[in-house]
Amino acid sequence: TDIIKAVKSATIALLKKFMPEQLIILSAQKNKLSELLDKINVNHTEIRNPKTNHIRSGSPQEFKGLEALAVLLVEFDDINPVLEETFYIGATRSVHDFLFVMSEHKMSQLLKQEVNI
Repeated sequence: TDIIKAVKSATIALLKKFMPEQLIILSAQKNKLSELLDKINVNHTEIRNPKTNHIRSGSPQEFKGLEALAVLLVEFDDINPVLEETFYIGATRSVHDFLFVMSEHKMSQLLKQEVNI
């Protein structure tokens, strides 16, 4: 799907600039994120369990109060009632690079909500 391609592309781009340990990938849908990272063959570990040559991944709430050189925030199509909070936490955890990936479907849903407000 488009989100898998986008996450893979963003991860590759970030790994050209940073070591795996310097990159955090976050999503409010932690289980889906783990499945996606397995599909694109990324060595990853939980946020609180750093390992050499592994990207840390988990939820923005788990990463609250911490920081990383690069943060990739992934938003799936599921309803996320705290999207603004999730975005804020993810964006403010990055020291250098912040990327936000969401599906085209999710983006069109958000745009429609904005128009209806």
